[in-house]
Amino acid sequence: MENNHINSPNYINIPNNSQKSILIVYKSKYGATKDYVKWLEKALADRQIACDICQVDKTPTQDFCGYGAVVFAGGIYGGELSIAKSLKDFARHLTEGQKATPIPNKLATPKLHCILIGLSSPLAPHQSTLDKNFTPSEQESIEFHFLQGRLDFGKLDSVDRERMNAYREMLRARASRTSEQEALLENDAVDFASKDSLKCVIDSLVAKGE
Repeated sequence: MENNHINSPNYINIPNNSQKSILIVYKSKYGATKDYVKWLEKALADRQIACDICQVDKTPTQDFCGYGAVVFAGGIYGGELSIAKSLKDFARHLTEGQKATPIPNKLATPKLHCILIGLSSPLAPHQSTLDKNFTPSEQESIEFHFLQGRLDFGKLDSVDRERMNAYREMLRARASRTSEQEALLENDAVDFASKDSLKCVIDSLVAKGE
């Protein structure tokens, strides 16, 4: 079982409005998402940006207006994002909070980011995945980042193993395949996770916090 927090206290400190810290909410099934969260936490700390971290089922319900950004991270399984419902509920909570405020302050509302971790290249088309998980209006309010994870066929549960077998059959039927797709066919374990791929996420978070 994973810890509720990674190198963070067993509670969430809601910062005051002068701070620009970040809340990271994640769900990790096989470990890649958790590794990305640890790498992101370290990269932000190196830039003197504080962050709080919690698993998706431990997300606090306090006022989040003190955060500069809230990042949700989770895996993609069969085209479905593991943290989609929690992110949508969170976004709805923020919207309702703004409506309940006599004078809504959009600047005080944290920017929402979503890190989606799968096996496909970040450069591949992902609009169909977004459309499957989010409405057009929801997509407008969230900044998405696609990263690659890893696969160990021997550790997959029965549902994910069946999905992977079906995906492999689809790949075999293709006339041409990428080198990464060939790796998925030839190996039972592949690791595409990379610290360097977080640069786009870090750059965006740092820019939003300046």
